[in-house]
Amino acid sequence: MSHWHAYAHTGRALPDSAIRRGEAPSTYPPFELRDWLRRRPESTFTDPEAAAKWLHVQGEEHPPVDADAFPVDTRVRYAESTLAQEAGADVVWGYYSAGGQYVSRALITCPRPPHPTGPPPACPDPA
Repeated sequence: MSHWHAYAHTGRALPDSAIRRGEAPSTYPPFELRDWLRRRPESTFTDPEAAAKWLHVQGEEHPPVDADAFPVDTRVRYAESTLAQEAGADVVWGYYSAGGQYVSRALITCPRPPHPTGPPPACPDPA
C-alpha cells in the first residue's frame, strides 16, 4: 500500500561541495529524493489529508520569507493536489524562513518504483 514518509530539516543552507564532502548534518536533504528513505522518518501517513495537514503545521511553524506573495495555504493546496494523484507523488518544500533559516520538508512516497541505478531503498520503519 502506498504511503508517505515525512522528513524535516531546519538549519543553515550548505553549498553542494560541503554536502558531497560529508559535512552536512544527518537531517540535511539528500541529493536524490529516494535517499530520504535511508533515514528514519518523523512520521508516516497513509492518508493524503493527514500528510497535507502535517505540511501546513510545518509551514505555519516556520513561515516562509515570501509568505506574503506565496502563502502557506496556497502551498498546501498545491501539495494536496500532488498527493491526490493516483500514482502517488512526492512533495518537497525547500525555502528560507522569515527567521533566516533553511527549511526543508519532504513527503516521500513509499514504496518507490525501480531506479535505473539499482533497487529502491527498503521502506523505513515508521517513526
